[in-house]
Amino acid sequence: MKYPLQFIAITQYHHQGKCLDFGWSNAHGGANVPVYSIADGVVTFAGKETGSGNVVYVKHTNGMVSNYAHLSKITVKKGQNVKMGEQVGNMGNTGTSAGNHLHLSIWSSMSAYQKSPTKTDVDPIEVLEVYSDQEIGEGTKKYNLKVHVDTPTNPKGKVNVEGVLNVRYEPSTAHDRVGTLANNTEVEILGEEGNFYKIRAKDTNITIEGYASKDYIVK
Repeated sequence: MKYPLQFIAITQYHHQGKCLDFGWSNAHGGANVPVYSIADGVVTFAGKETGSGNVVYVKHTNGMVSNYAHLSKITVKKGQNVKMGEQVGNMGNTGTSAGNHLHLSIWSSMSAYQKSPTKTDVDPIEVLEVYSDQEIGEGTKKYNLKVHVDTPTNPKGKVNVEGVLNVRYEPSTAHDRVGTLANNTEVEILGEEGNFYKIRAKDTNITIEGYASKDYIVK
């Protein structure tokens, strides 16, 4: 789950329960910067609410519910599916608010929200992560925010052979085949050993994993 702003400046921690308030900077887009969904989900409410002003609620695919309050503008509608990092509105000063900011609340489930809509049960700092396209404000670095670590993807290659390519249990032509792959089949390169790549590929509906000669794999 991703922080809802490109520039992360926490102005109040555990404000009104376990919620967070975020501020803004002239050097990072000004007072009405875009606010983004923290994760994939569906908008369950988008409109005005006493105290919260312009507010958006999102129920996420992991069951959690998030709330983005005091928005100057709402950019989504009820029932709309949103992706993590998709804009839901702009930071604002609507409702009961002393200045332009974002108030973020997170509940563990819809039932947790319905049981206590004014008291959250999730600490955003415990579940949100900072991605590589985001920046942490100097005053916020003291909170030691979690940083997202991208899972490295394996390089891809293609089979380049006349006929079919033999894929074997071990990196040697002396070992039995686990299957064959046709020319131009895309493969995932999991590693290498000597003159062989360890590969994984799909042959129709079957996944084949084993070793194939480097001579017949083009990256």
